[in-house]
Amino acid sequence: NSHMALEENYIFKIKLKERYYNLIQRLISEHNLFFRRLNLIGSNLNERIDLSDFKKKLVDHHGAEEKELYPKFDLELKESEKEEILEKIRK
Repeated sequence: NSHMALEENYIFKIKLKERYYNLIQRLISEHNLFFRRLNLIGSNLNERIDLSDFKKKLVDHHGAEEKELYPKFDLELKESEKEEILEKIRK
């Protein structure tokens, strides 16, 4: 939950947002889907829920971040911006 909030409230709002708008919008849309699904799971803790589709979406989402988004950030962000992001992640 805090991982997605950090991305949406900080990382996605940096100057690269315009350059990678479609990718970022897709990831934010997936975050919204995850929040809704987690709320549903939390509301139905006494019921058996098939999580295989949810797990696949999480794995695919993580892969998109690792393969598409983070390498772009790594190439284009200044060292000071990278440090600022890492500091926020550590909190």
